[in-house]
This record gives sequence, C-alpha cells and structure tokens, in this order.
Amino acid sequence: MVICIYGPDTFRSKEKLLALKDRFRKEVDPSDMNISELTGKSMTLEQFQSQVSASGFLARKRMVIVENFLGEGVKDIQEQVSERVEPLSASDNIIIFWEGTDSFKTKAAK
Repeated sequence: MVICIYGPDTFRSKEKLLALKDRFRKEVDPSDMNISELTGKSMTLEQFQSQVSASGFLARKRMVIVENFLGEGVKDIQEQVSERVEPLSASDNIIIFWEGTDSFKTKAAK
C-alpha cells in the first residue's frame, strides 16, 4: 500500500501521519521495530529499496515513511523510486510519502 500525504496544511498532515503510525503500532507492531523513516534529501535508492523490500521482524508487515522526498529529493532518485512504487503498492508493506516543507507564517499581535 502506498499513501501520499501532502498539502499546505502541514499541521493536519503531520497529525494524520502520527495517527497512521499509532494505528500501525497498535494493530501490527507493538514492538515498534518495523517502522523506518527516511529523509528525501539524504535517501539513496539502495536505502529505499532495502527498507521497502525487507520482511517484517516479528510482524506481518513494515511501514516505511519517506519525508520531504519530492521537495528535497534528488531528481534522479525521484524518478527511479517512482518507477519502483507501482509494483510495491500490492505488497503487504505500507509506504508513506509525507511532504511537510510548507511552513506557516503567523502575524505578530500588535
């Protein structure tokens, strides 16, 4: 399963990401050993491939979270990962792409 969470409301998207992680921990992985988080800016194709193809350790599936991949990721790796994502969508592992690069600016009270 592949899930994409993005948009200008980074607060709610981060809340959704945390809710998905909590649900995964409760329903699949109470040991919290099967959640991997990668950063788009520093991720390599080999890291991505090894994380998404690994079997769960004492659990039936894994969750791989890739943060800020589209905004900060290297273009070559983005293309290579996008070619590999479709076949992975049928796997038991859960892959989440979360984009949280937008920041909110608030006006100071006068």
